[in-house]
Amino acid sequence: MNIILTGHGNMDSAIDAVRLDADDYILKPCDGKAMLFRVSSCLEKLELKRKIRRSEHALRDNEKKLSTIMNTAADAIILVDNHGKIVYSNPASEKIFGHTVQELEGTEMHLLLPEEFQVVL
Repeated sequence: MNIILTGHGNMDSAIDAVRLDADDYILKPCDGKAMLFRVSSCLEKLELKRKIRRSEHALRDNEKKLSTIMNTAADAIILVDNHGKIVYSNPASEKIFGHTVQELEGTEMHLLLPEEFQVVL
């Protein structure tokens, strides 16, 4: 946490503080309550940044797990957009439907169903 406290505040020193990645910029004189408030505020920001980093790390771990599950599943996993077009299919879907992942992407999902279940849209 970086707080710049200066008695010579001007635009140049404020710009320098930003360049130094200061969390706050305080001009002297500064009373104790104001200083306590600014330090407390900086500590809250620091804790939020830590929580964000932990959440991002957990998200990356979960993405890896989900990718592993989807890519190793024996069943076809197909994701479809709001228009019924395939946006993702896992490797098992190649074996089940007889089309490569690249061929399936962009295809309308209902075309993979047996003819008796296909509905003309």
